[in-house]
Amino acid sequence: MLVQVVACLLGAGLGLLIGSALVAFTATVVLPMGLWVVLGTVEALAPAQGWLTPYSAVRNPLSGQMSAIMWAQWIVVFLLWGVALNAAGILWRKRRSFAREG
Repeated sequence: MLVQVVACLLGAGLGLLIGSALVAFTATVVLPMGLWVVLGTVEALAPAQGWLTPYSAVRNPLSGQMSAIMWAQWIVVFLLWGVALNAAGILWRKRRSFAREG
């Protein structure tokens, strides 16, 4: 269930930020996976994968073994991709509607 929550919030956040549904749908897959690939390709950045990408974070609960570090990684990814992305999308929509009215 935790995996699906992040996936849904990621899609909703990008949907709010991007006007085109097709582009938002594509970005829902391309952005997190692209970041995962980039971080994994650069050896010095590889440890950041677990803290910044949904794919790395969801492997932890799916493995059935959750340590305190794994929970912390999950919370950071949830806050970045779920909460922050949706908050940015809501703010973007509000600013656009205020700009149209004013």
